[in-house]
Amino acid sequence: KLELTQLQQTFWISADAHRYVVKFEAGAVYAELTDIGHSKPGEPNQYRDESRGVTLTAPHGWHFYHQPIPGKAKKKVLFLLDPEVAAASLVELFKTADLDDDEKTSVRAWAESDLPDLKKRFGEFEVRADSWKERTIDGSPAISVTADYVEGDVKKVAYATYVLGESTSAGFLVMIERDGFDDFAKKFEPILEGYEVK
Repeated sequence: KLELTQLQQTFWISADAHRYVVKFEAGAVYAELTDIGHSKPGEPNQYRDESRGVTLTAPHGWHFYHQPIPGKAKKKVLFLLDPEVAAASLVELFKTADLDDDEKTSVRAWAESDLPDLKKRFGEFEVRADSWKERTIDGSPAISVTADYVEGDVKKVAYATYVLGESTSAGFLVMIERDGFDDFAKKFEPILEGYEVK
């Protein structure tokens, strides 16, 4: 047990050779280790959701983190942590049957119904009119779109990709500072291409 009294933080560290941080407390914040994963250098990271039949694959160094969100039982939210923590990235998994009827008519209709929610969250949110890109991901219709917005005084980009599947659908979202977007989008592309539903 390690107590940092001036910072009002307490850490519990395992007594084995690994010395894992197994518990942490700081005021009202509390965390406990629930899982340890290992990967070989260069080996991609995979996440499987058996209930939705989804497999996601990311390059080595990326990590998936599932965070249950109260009141959002119809979707599963996974955060994607890139090695440099350059962006805030996530994927929302839905049962297609749970989408609204108009959202199920086409992947473009779904994207256009979702974008106003993003606009409410961010200042000066403007979709790039020429950024719509229809595509196919895992045999399903998909579409990507880019928007510019401002967070505080920082100019940022939101890059969204929607995949409308027969049983499961997915919405990917990347939020990053504008200067780093082009390079990051290239790194994110293998994750989109590695999305599979069985």
